Amino acid sequence: ALRMAAGTGCALGGVICRHLGGRRHALELSPLHPPAADEAALEADHAVVFAFLEQHIRQALGHWWGMHLLPHYPLAPAEAAAAMPAGTVVEHR
Repeated sequence: ALRMAAGTGCALGGVICRHLGGRRHALELSPLHPPAADEAALEADHAVVFAFLEQHIRQALGHWWGMHLLPHYPLAPAEAAAAMPAGTVVEHR
């Protein structure tokens, strides 16, 4: 995200999606950092965004995963997925 923001001149920020129960979720956004003027400013903004993410991750360590890792998870057999009620959450331990 850091390089994408720098390469496109976009603002940099973080987002947290918190499960509230049932089908309810809440999004929390970090402050947005405008495109950085130089590499040092970009790295400083990056550190602030990751500090925002880290504080939320540490509150519930077992409830987090990296979305970028999703393609590496094995696929569930179609029969198993079809048997799960809609909205089922599967935890990997």
